Amino acid sequence: MALAIRTTEVYRTADQLSARVGPIVPHYAVTLDAPHILREWVPGDASYADGYYILSHVGGSAGRWVPVERDDRGDDLGDEDATIYVSEKPVRVLPAGTLTANHKIAIGAYTADETNAAIVSNGTRLTITRLDTEAFTYDILSEVAPSGPAVLLITLPASKAWFVDLRFQDTQWHLLRAGSMTP
Repeated sequence: MALAIRTTEVYRTADQLSARVGPIVPHYAVTLDAPHILREWVPGDASYADGYYILSHVGGSAGRWVPVERDDRGDDLGDEDATIYVSEKPVRVLPAGTLTANHKIAIGAYTADETNAAIVSNGTRLTITRLDTEAFTYDILSEVAPSGPAVLLITLPASKAWFVDLRFQDTQWHLLRAGSMTP
């Protein structure tokens, strides 16, 4: 018996994937409106379909399109000025109650210490979540390859929880979006 080789299917939208008949066996899919979510068809799954993370189907086998869980969280950020590298885990968190002074973090343009690493690949993404609401600012800078000065991308204001999504292009990181998580 030959093994079935499965590839990830790409759909334009989550609605288009939801309109598909439920397959009999597990499949994998990505939608262009949420490309960061890899979904797996789980036959028989009856989870609540929220229309974004968990998707339903139209006819066919019973089941749901559910996100594939990945451990993308790197080391927590600390109460210090530092440079981080994103060779492995593209999600970083500044935990609540961490800051005791204003600090800055530089995002490395290399996958590790530049003496023995390659430049970060174009399109690489990084998410930083600030849960700390202490009365201190937090600067996020991008290193510029090769050996250019760091460029300020954003200053996260004091006393607010924020998120920041970054993308590496050409020689440095660029701000994609950022926003307050504090009402």
